[in-house]
Amino acid sequence: MPTSSHPSIAKLQAEIREMLPRLSVSQANVLGEMAYAMLMIDGCGLTRMCSYMAELLDQPENTLRQKYREVYYEKEAKAGVKKRQQKRREIVVDEHFADLLRAVITRWQGEKTLVLAMDASTLGDRLTILSISIQYRGCAMRVAWTILPGGQEGEWRPHWERMLRVLGVAVPADWMVYVMADRGLYAAWLYRAIQANGWHPFLRVKKGLTFRGPRETAFGKVGERVKRPDQEWKGKGEWSEQGERMEGTLVVGWEEGYEEPICVVTDLAPEKAKTAWYQLRFWIECDYKDGKRGWFHWEHTKMTKPQRASRLWLVLAIVMQKAILLGGELEAQEQEARAKNQRRCAGKKRRRGRPALPKIRPRGREQSVLLRGIMAMRAADTGGKKILPAGRVRTEPLPMRLYPVSRVPKSYQLKKQRREEKKRNRQRAQTKERRAQRAAERAAKQAEMQARQERRAAKEAQAQARRQARQASPQGKVSLHAPLRQERPEERLHSPEQSGHGRGSGKPELPTSERPAAPLSIPHHLETPQPPGPGPLLRLSRGRLQPPHRPMHKEIHHKRAHGPPQEAGP
Repeated sequence: MPTSSHPSIAKLQAEIREMLPRLSVSQANVLGEMAYAMLMIDGCGLTRMCSYMAELLDQPENTLRQKYREVYYEKEAKAGVKKRQQKRREIVVDEHFADLLRAVITRWQGEKTLVLAMDASTLGDRLTILSISIQYRGCAMRVAWTILPGGQEGEWRPHWERMLRVLGVAVPADWMVYVMADRGLYAAWLYRAIQANGWHPFLRVKKGLTFRGPRETAFGKVGERVKRPDQEWKGKGEWSEQGERMEGTLVVGWEEGYEEPICVVTDLAPEKAKTAWYQLRFWIECDYKDGKRGWFHWEHTKMTKPQRASRLWLVLAIVMQKAILLGGELEAQEQEARAKNQRRCAGKKRRRGRPALPKIRPRGREQSVLLRGIMAMRAADTGGKKILPAGRVRTEPLPMRLYPVSRVPKSYQLKKQRREEKKRNRQRAQTKERRAQRAAERAAKQAEMQARQERRAAKEAQAQARRQARQASPQGKVSLHAPLRQERPEERLHSPEQSGHGRGSGKPELPTSERPAAPLSIPHHLETPQPPGPGPLLRLSRGRLQPPHRPMHKEIHHKRAHGPPQEAGP
């Protein structure tokens, strides 16, 4: 039930309803108009689409803008919801992943071998995209994706596992499916999640991953299996990353012109796996180029909400699948015609023996199948005489070898220069941070040393003040404000009443003249230092060690005047 008077738009609307049966009729019709506009205007901008379709369909531009804008909106954001019109619907993108994959499989012709590639990309610092694509004739057709806010922390594992489960129900059991991913995505859980669908992982790993063969006792780095270019190694064993061991096959290949070897882990037998297959994963880079600056320019979108950007990707996936299938079939028809012409011209003259292997890579495509399909549709709409085919998958054999690189492409050189520049900027930032940290450490150390010197100078000033105070006072006097000398227990004057040696004590009393002079309690500033002598340094008094008695000034004067005390006679 087409809603457009334009025959090409009506045909595309019918194809979308057949491709995505979960969409409502109105949703499929609006998507058909948007897909046709994207094929014609070389972009996905809403303003450009509305301007083109307003001239083509003779409708108001603002009306078309509102209709196309609400395709990206959630149900709550659409017009009429606030007026209690609850019949509005939103597009749930995850429901259509399996249908997108079935639409490709139903048009498949050839060997039942499917190659899927997993990769992550970003749109500036706004969005992060996790996508799974079908690799076909140098291009990629998106069949599943998850768009997340950029720069946000979180795990990718639930999203990858969910997309693999959704796609697993769309592939028949008798198909051979290879799932490829770059070394930044390798994980043991991803390896097992791919095997859970009955598919074969073909994941690139880092050179530092450790591997051990069945007859080896120690683990070694996988990058050390080949020592120089033009070598390949394959074998079974187990590898380990972060302590988790896995078993399978390791394939390592290093071709001339490459900076490092390609290391791949898989569950295939060593005699079946080929390192050259991994070059199919590089086609996903063409998918990013076609979606951005190459054709549809989705990098110019102003969207910041991941859900709305995911609905935009649904329209882009429909458009790219339509164009790639048509361009691929046109290319296959041309290849068949060329091969037939070569067989007719060759006649009966054939070279005997095995043909020599080419030493250089065969010439690639001059035009991608995506661009070829878009040009064919434009030619048909503008009065072309050629009847376009429906668009089917015409498979190609998997590559069997890697070719040496004789001339590095300019795009790779620019990419390498940007990568090296980013590395230099990162190193400069790290160096600047380290210098600032060392400067802060030196400043803290100098401050600590200065504080230590100030404390030392303060102590020296105090000691100097004490020395000056001692020098300024009389000889033997330290300070007039020194505390009085405490009496020692043996120097106290014991009266008969205090000592308990009264008349009834039972001990004879010495005459007054024969009693030793009791030392008086003299202030500390009247004491004189004891002259050096052979006397004991310490003496025992009441169970404690006490310094020896030092004579006072009065005792010294008394000895000088009257001599030493005479001992009592018999």
